[in-house]
Amino acid sequence: MEEKKTKKVMGPILGWILFTLLGYELISDIGPLIGNILGSFLGNSTTLSLITSIVVLLIYVLIYDLANRKTFDGCFRPQNMKIGFLILTPILVIIVASILINVISKTAVFAIVGTNILIALKAGITEEIVYRAVPVAHMMRSYDKEKNVITVAVLTSVIFGLVHAINIRYGANVPFTILQVFSTFALGMLFCASYLRSGSIVPAMVMHFVYDIAGLMWQGTYDSSGIMNNEAGISIAGWILNIAAAVLFFAIALYALRPAKRGEIIDIWAKKWKKNEATD
Repeated sequence: MEEKKTKKVMGPILGWILFTLLGYELISDIGPLIGNILGSFLGNSTTLSLITSIVVLLIYVLIYDLANRKTFDGCFRPQNMKIGFLILTPILVIIVASILINVISKTAVFAIVGTNILIALKAGITEEIVYRAVPVAHMMRSYDKEKNVITVAVLTSVIFGLVHAINIRYGANVPFTILQVFSTFALGMLFCASYLRSGSIVPAMVMHFVYDIAGLMWQGTYDSSGIMNNEAGISIAGWILNIAAAVLFFAIALYALRPAKRGEIIDIWAKKWKKNEATD
């Protein structure tokens, strides 16, 4: 009886919803608002908004870790960092394929733009905190059955995918955005698999940044905000690559979360939450 009270602090689904909404509010409104206020005094509001969003979300995850420090070893400390990065290596394969397509087709021009680096860094850090670091940690605090592992991965990845549909509102190419929703869902599954298997959000943050910066450095496909605009032409090869990437990411995620590894995942998160110690 006492063990159940220790595990079910808020409830996995309610906590997932509330923590995701809180993180989304911080990344979409609070961070940019602070950046705009500072920008009114210092100038360059766009850059400051990106920086303040990163800082605000890092403070958020650190507060979460500190608030649970007696029973949780944090979202960053790994149980197995190597496996976290290993699961994400398909991303590098897709990046190389994308580079080859752009070089051969000459549909985009490579250009290093400082703002794009900051945009990718913001996405890599803040989106991983909003959609995975805290929500997944909270859900794994309550879940102790192997069947729940897939539930965690699917729920967090569905939201991660659907939120990208909002790009249509800002002028994104509609057909490609629909594909992006499915691709991002698959990518979210891969990131979540890495987090669940390693116990650390760091590999997902690093590879999320690498994946985004690889796309943003090719001018001609995305606008300055990283949005696929209506004027951007998507080649047949580009469509094929994106579909292939989604299939590959989803397949690798399912393999990483296969039944044979789910017991290991439960053990990893039991250790991270120190459940045995908490119930003594």
